[in-house]
Amino acid sequence: QAAEQLGLAVDSGAAVLSVEPGSPADDAGLRQGDVITSIDAADIRDLPGLLTQLRRYDPGDSAELTIVRSAGDERVRIEFTPRPDS
Repeated sequence: QAAEQLGLAVDSGAAVLSVEPGSPADDAGLRQGDVITSIDAADIRDLPGLLTQLRRYDPGDSAELTIVRSAGDERVRIEFTPRPDS
């Protein structure tokens, strides 16, 4: 599991593998190597669980993420924006 490879003591969650500069994740302070363990009150067990929760939010909404990083658990607020055109 990615969290184990990153040396984090967490057994569930979604690992952040990269953060695009200027993205909502970057603005919220997420970093490569963080593990998202909850979004608002919903526990995140894995990447599919995170994606399911993210689909519930619209541009302009915000959410509180609980993340695990090497310094311990932290909470950050993310503001959702429209997705850029592919």
